[in-house]
Amino acid sequence: RYGLLLWLSLIVLIPFDLKTVDSNHHGRSLTETLVATGKKYLKDSGPTREAAAFFLAKLFTRRDLQGASLELSNFASWAFHTLNIKPVGDIKPVGVRKADNDSKTKLGEKADVFLTAGVLQTIAAILKYVPRDCLRPILTTIT
Repeated sequence: RYGLLLWLSLIVLIPFDLKTVDSNHHGRSLTETLVATGKKYLKDSGPTREAAAFFLAKLFTRRDLQGASLELSNFASWAFHTLNIKPVGDIKPVGVRKADNDSKTKLGEKADVFLTAGVLQTIAAILKYVPRDCLRPILTTIT
């Protein structure tokens, strides 16, 4: 899993639009599938979590996922909900499926420590790699 996630982090750096290879399998776009895969491994307790955080950050650095694309905003909304942070800004999830909400915690439940660490590690990697202009919509929530 670790090697596969590192390989995917290299594959997402290809210089052409992901929509050209997207088959829209089972009603999900390739990008949604990649983000769901990264989220799945953020719960891991080992180095797989680090690879998933790195992979998601590299995925969000793509030019075709910046600007008008909502993937980063949807991920930020999911991450803040997972961490029980109420967004201050304009971040609202768009088209989030129920399957994407599997790891959310309810009030009174204990948060998964490994998932929390994975989400925080991903946010740190996103802040490190994603261009500042693309982060402006979510920066008001983080600060």
